[in-house]
Amino acid sequence: MDKKIIFLSTMIRNVLKYRYVLLTTLFILLYFFLKPLYPYVAGCTPVKNPVVIKESSVKIKDINVYYLTAGDPQKPPLVFLHGTGGSKKMSQCRKEQMMTALSRDFYVYLPLHPGASKSDLPTFPWKTKDYVSYLDDFLDQLKVEKPIMMGQSFGGRIGLQYAIEHSEKIRLLVLGDPAIRLEPSSFYQDFLLSIGKPVLSFVFNTSWIPTSIKSALSQLALSVPEEAIQNNDFSKLQVVIDIISMRDIFSAEDIKKITALTVLIWGKYDKQFPISRGQELDKFIPNSTLYEYEAGHTAMYEDIEQTQKVILNGFKESGK
Repeated sequence: MDKKIIFLSTMIRNVLKYRYVLLTTLFILLYFFLKPLYPYVAGCTPVKNPVVIKESSVKIKDINVYYLTAGDPQKPPLVFLHGTGGSKKMSQCRKEQMMTALSRDFYVYLPLHPGASKSDLPTFPWKTKDYVSYLDDFLDQLKVEKPIMMGQSFGGRIGLQYAIEHSEKIRLLVLGDPAIRLEPSSFYQDFLLSIGKPVLSFVFNTSWIPTSIKSALSQLALSVPEEAIQNNDFSKLQVVIDIISMRDIFSAEDIKKITALTVLIWGKYDKQFPISRGQELDKFIPNSTLYEYEAGHTAMYEDIEQTQKVILNGFKESGK
C-alpha cells in the first residue's frame, strides 16, 4: 500500500481516537480567548424611554455601509465609532443606551463598521488607515461637518488615526479605552492572539463544527451578526479575523500631530489596554484630559450619564 495512504489512514484513526481530547483542548483555548469579552455580555439594563433610532445605508468604496442616527438634526453632530465583540443583544442594548443619552444634546451618527458589524465585509483585511479613508468618505457623503469624533476600543483606534490625519475636520475627539499600542504587545495580548486567531480560523473553516457555534462566535468575538453571513459561508470571516488581530503601533510623533481638543475615558482595571497606556497617551496629545473610571475595558458604557456630561463639557470647552 502507498506510504501516503497508510500515513493518512493512521492520522485519521488517531484523530477519531482522540477527538474528545482535541475538542476539550479546543474549548479550553476558546475559554482563554473569549474570557476578556465577558464585559460585553455581562448584562445591560434596557433604557426605559429609548430614543428613536433610524437605520439607513450608504454605498462607500463599493461596500454597503449601514449606519444609525438619533436625535434632532439641528443639534451639533456627534459620530460614534463602536467597538467590536459582544452578543447581539448586548451590542444593541449598549448602542441604545449611549445613543439615548447623547441624543439629548447632539445629533448622533453611528456607522456600523465594514468587517465588524452588519455592513458588508471588505474583500481584503483593512488596516486602520483604510477605515479612516472609509470614514472620511462617509462624512463627506452625509455632509457631516466638524463633528465630535467619539470612539470606543476598536472605534477608538480608528478615531485616533482619523484625528492624526484630519484634526482640522473635527471639533472634539473622545476616546474610550482605544485598542491601540504605543509599544510592542504585552505577553498577555500576544498569548490571546496566538491562540485566538488560529482557533477561530479552524472553527470557521471546519465543516463538522455546528453552524450554531460558528454563529455565536461570529457575534461574540468578531461582532458580525448571523444575518450578515450569506449562505453560512463562514470561511470569509478570515478577513475579519485578520482585521481584529491587527495592532498598529502609534508613534509619539504622530500622536503629537493631533490639534483637536481631546477627552480620554479609561477604565482603571482595563487588562486589555491598561490605564498606563491612557496616561501615556494623555502626555502625547497636546490638549487632552484623562478621566479614569472605576471600570474595565468598557468604561465608557459603565457610567453613561458621566460620559455624557464629560462629552458635553468638552464640547463647550472646544467652542471657546
